[in-house]
Amino acid sequence: MDKFIFSILLILLASCSSTTPADCALGTAETIMDQHPDSALSILNRIDPSELVSDKSRALYSLLITQALDKNYIDVNSDSTINTAVSYFEKTSDKRHLMLSLYYQSTIHYNCKDFSESLITLFRCYDLANELDDKFWIAVSARKISDIYHENHCVTEESEFAKIALNNFRLAGNPSFINYALHDVARAYHCNGDYNMAITITDEVLDSAKVHNDTSLKMKALELRGLSYFSLDKYDKAYDCFQSLYTSPCASTSDSAYYGIMSFYTGKTRQAIDIVNQLNSSPQLSTPLRHFLNYLFYTVTDSTHKALEMMKGISSDSDSALRDVCHQNLLGSVMEYHQYKSAVNQANLKASRAQTVTIIVITTLIIAILISVGRKRIMRQKALIDEYISMSYEMKKLIEEHPKPSPSQDEIAELPLTSKAIEQTDAQSDNRSHPSLKLLEAHFKELNLLCKNFNRENTPDARKKVNDCVTRIIDSIAADTQRIKELENYANYRHDNIMVKLRSDFPKLNEDYYLTFLFSCLGFSVPTISLLLKKENQKTTVYNYRKRLKQKFREFNGENKDSYLEAMS
Repeated sequence: MDKFIFSILLILLASCSSTTPADCALGTAETIMDQHPDSALSILNRIDPSELVSDKSRALYSLLITQALDKNYIDVNSDSTINTAVSYFEKTSDKRHLMLSLYYQSTIHYNCKDFSESLITLFRCYDLANELDDKFWIAVSARKISDIYHENHCVTEESEFAKIALNNFRLAGNPSFINYALHDVARAYHCNGDYNMAITITDEVLDSAKVHNDTSLKMKALELRGLSYFSLDKYDKAYDCFQSLYTSPCASTSDSAYYGIMSFYTGKTRQAIDIVNQLNSSPQLSTPLRHFLNYLFYTVTDSTHKALEMMKGISSDSDSALRDVCHQNLLGSVMEYHQYKSAVNQANLKASRAQTVTIIVITTLIIAILISVGRKRIMRQKALIDEYISMSYEMKKLIEEHPKPSPSQDEIAELPLTSKAIEQTDAQSDNRSHPSLKLLEAHFKELNLLCKNFNRENTPDARKKVNDCVTRIIDSIAADTQRIKELENYANYRHDNIMVKLRSDFPKLNEDYYLTFLFSCLGFSVPTISLLLKKENQKTTVYNYRKRLKQKFREFNGENKDSYLEAMS
């Protein structure tokens, strides 16, 4: 044992670098609890509870130490420790640990014969096990509920929960638990008066006990079988069952008492008297058995007065058992539990309603926001399309305003080489357009057609075509240095070399300012300029450019001041 614990602790220390040793010990104890409850208890006994710094650790320790004691057959009669676990886990979403805490809390109440409180707690445990769909713990809690009903002679409920336990143990697939659950079902049939069925089931239980070499299960099955035969007045068969128990090394005082009773009923009086004499000095013999055994003894020995006293004792035992059952008030416990469930359901319903209202409000807000955003987006897209249409008509205007007469030869000679290309585009020269104007005209036709289609059919595909067209126009104009030069030459041609003069008078201007002035000279509006500068969402920036340019021109004292201001008007 010590070697096993030592090896566990070594593994524990090696794998718990990020938590405290006490927390690691808790994790290890919980891991080995089912297979090695004795080792788990040893580990827990080495933990100093003061080293547990978190509420969760203290709650887990309270649960595990109670569980370990129960699994090592050490009865706990105080619920102060386990209450810590229940109180903590009730406030969390950890249903599994709450289920375990409730089970062991109910076990303590059961040990204290407080069956009413135990039953209420077990119902909560049973419900949690069903929520978790844990077949094993459904069975365990149902078996304990069946035990409580057995103790209080509620045979119908005992039978119902015994069968639930058996079915779920079978689903969980644990043979040992299945065999004992089968015995509990047989016991329920016996208490219900169906002795033949109880005997039939104990046949199966005894076979299982033999296969698994389970002496304890065999003893329990033989006792139940003997009592069922006795209830059917089959005393010889009952005698055989209790003789097997009496001769067993594991025989209990009650087994000896039942053997004595069967000896009386089968006419083995001398043997029965010897057993009575042996047991009368035993403090372990229960009062009801002592009364019944001595009643038979005094009856066969013709001690009528004493036999009557034993009969009074038997009657008093029955009255006492009945008072205990009434005192437990199991029906009141069931009603109390249903009231608790009703309160929980009402609270959950209120929370659910509040949650539903919150979801509806949030959903409504989201829908309103989406609608608002959608409307703004549609309006923004419409405004953008309007700007695209405006841009196309500004292109058209620029094309239409292209002068028909040719410049003089002297004017052509004074212009830069690229400006001569403008003269070649004149219709009176060779009927060909200026390259930039020709490009603008082609773009105008395409964009104008797309915008007309969009106004007729506002679809994502039509919108995409317009956007793609504008992107191509911007890339072919603003992003193409050669096109910018051609547009500058055209502006120079129309406005007396104004771009040449601007670059000479203001050599340090930012390029965006030059372009803003150029596009203004060509007659483009602020929205169109913002598109060409790729600042479609920053029209204020273009307004500021124009404002600053005008300010610079007003402060400028050169001969081109008025020309610049006129071009910006």
